[in-house]
Amino acid sequence: MQKKVLAIVMTGLVVAGCAPATFQGVREKNEGKITFDVPMSYQATYRAVMANARGCWQGTTDVRGDLYTDIQAGEITVSVSGGGMTNVPLAIDIKAIEAAKTNVTVFAGYSTWRPMINAVRAWFETGSKECRA
Repeated sequence: MQKKVLAIVMTGLVVAGCAPATFQGVREKNEGKITFDVPMSYQATYRAVMANARGCWQGTTDVRGDLYTDIQAGEITVSVSGGGMTNVPLAIDIKAIEAAKTNVTVFAGYSTWRPMINAVRAWFETGSKECRA
């Protein structure tokens, strides 16, 4: 019994050590990313991403965002909590290029979330509301 408990604890530690737990962690160590430009203001882009992300993932995950008007940028994180740990499977950077043009970078914290980074791009390129592409 002790060996089984130890194996479960060790597995949890290994998984926690491999999974990014912060937005910055996903930027630095990710399982894929895409960058694209959107012909909208950074605020409108932020609102669109937040609405779609909440529609797709809120409930099974926690979708949070911060909008920084002083630097015309935003950050959105999709996080999963459990077992005393929080991990970030998806993180999104939004940055104004000009008044009606915004750069979006989407990071996947896990390889299983790679289809979701393509879904975010499809929200703008094709008008899709799909949660995975």
